[in-house]
Amino acid sequence: MPANDQPAPPPPAAARPGLIARFLGLLDGSYIDHAACDRAFIRMHTRDAIGDKVHLFFAIFWCVLLFSPQSVMQIAVLPMVGFFVIRVFNTLPLWIHGFGQPAVLAALTLAGWMGVTLLWSPNPLLGAEELSQLRWLTAAGFLFPVIRHRKLLIYALLVGYASMMVAQIFDAFDGFGNRTLYKFFWHESNRISGWTQPVVAGSMLVAGLGLVLPAALFDRHRRPLWIFASVLMCVSIIATGSRGAWIAMLLLVLSVLVYGFVTRRLNRRVLLGMCASGALLITGVLFFVGGNISERAAEARTEITQALDGEYDSHTGARIRMAQLAIDATAAHPIAGVGAGGYKIWATEHDDTGSFIHDHAHNTPLQLSATTGVIGLVIGALLLLTLFRNAHNAAKAYESSGLALGPMFAILGLVLVSMTDAVLINAQTAALLGTLAALSPAYTPVAERPGSVIR
Repeated sequence: MPANDQPAPPPPAAARPGLIARFLGLLDGSYIDHAACDRAFIRMHTRDAIGDKVHLFFAIFWCVLLFSPQSVMQIAVLPMVGFFVIRVFNTLPLWIHGFGQPAVLAALTLAGWMGVTLLWSPNPLLGAEELSQLRWLTAAGFLFPVIRHRKLLIYALLVGYASMMVAQIFDAFDGFGNRTLYKFFWHESNRISGWTQPVVAGSMLVAGLGLVLPAALFDRHRRPLWIFASVLMCVSIIATGSRGAWIAMLLLVLSVLVYGFVTRRLNRRVLLGMCASGALLITGVLFFVGGNISERAAEARTEITQALDGEYDSHTGARIRMAQLAIDATAAHPIAGVGAGGYKIWATEHDDTGSFIHDHAHNTPLQLSATTGVIGLVIGALLLLTLFRNAHNAAKAYESSGLALGPMFAILGLVLVSMTDAVLINAQTAALLGTLAALSPAYTPVAERPGSVIR
């Protein structure tokens, strides 16, 4: 070194991320030890290759039967959970990475706060039941060992949706005369939902539309198949007669289109094709069930008008009144709410119209604010933000296809229907949300991504 040369100054220290950046980093799983997670997967594959296949079988089994009658769905998850525990010695290092996912931690935080509110809830038993539904959001831990097969699990969900639609067909024709099958279906006028309660069926089908619509709009391969699947989802949603699901369906389609324009993934040719398909769909649906749709729409207009006049003796009127009472409960107990499970008792005591009050407010944000206050509502918003960020990041980690975006838009579908349904405390919608979250981990080890080779 020449005598006149001075040592180079040290590089400037990297600027410390701001508070917001660090907060978002936590939601994205910045605390996850990537190297340790990679090693945990390699260890599992090396020690228990047969267990990998068995675990995948049970995971597929769960994803398909998630859409079966609720009593069957509750049992269908047990083989996967049981096998997960059985292979503990081969998967133990993965537990902290699976159950330590940001979405799981956010759900546990919400469950913890709901548990605290049981101390002042007028109905702690119902509150404990509502709290227990958040257990489905721990699905990430049980599905994490087979996350390499994310696409296959999405296909398994679609098979489950197909079974749900077949049930709707049998429901529409009263089981084709089979009295045994007939007993398994819901029977409500102008509503065809198979073996699932109409509102819940509508909510789950909106999520199903979110799974397939991005592939129909953005993928070049198998596009006719995905367009056909999207049309079937729309028809099934309409058949349920769930007006909240109808609105959510339209908003979801609009959201996917906006995403396509913003990201420049949607071209005019595809848009024109979708518009033509939509026109044919609307024409066909109106031809076959236009009368039912008109009747349901007319009922909604009448019931809303009556509710504005103070008459809440109708399905829509009761929901409007329950929403009003949820807002009143939040205003009366803004910080901590009336307590998990306490909505019905509080609303009944403060209702002067004699309306029929359900156990929940049929609106997820209002239900959270009424029972757990602003604290619970903020935690719920953090859970939602975490789900969205992880689902979007997971899609980038896997592939650029529209199908990879499916879980993110399926989650959006459930968020949209949460305005008319208590998504977090209905068993099947909570289970579906937890499974979609499991398919969107904050970090996917390199060896688990498509095209990688396990060594």
